[in-house]
Amino acid sequence: MPATPHAPIARPRLVARLASARVGIVEAGGGYGKSTLAEAVATDAGVATVALDLAGVGPGAAPVLGVLRRAVRAAGLAA
Repeated sequence: MPATPHAPIARPRLVARLASARVGIVEAGGGYGKSTLAEAVATDAGVATVALDLAGVGPGAAPVLGVLRRAVRAAGLAA
């Protein structure tokens, strides 16, 4: 029998906390609702979001910042 999709869990306190922060980082394993949370923040709170794929990114801050910089530019959030 195929799995039944679950309805997203509303997290109004977490959405409000992220919306009031200058920067928010959400990290969790697959299936924990990161994308759903980001969508709720962007839609309900009017906050811009970018998603980073860090698979294969080397160690250290410089490679991560490079991925972040490209994502921010691709989203039109930087000049």
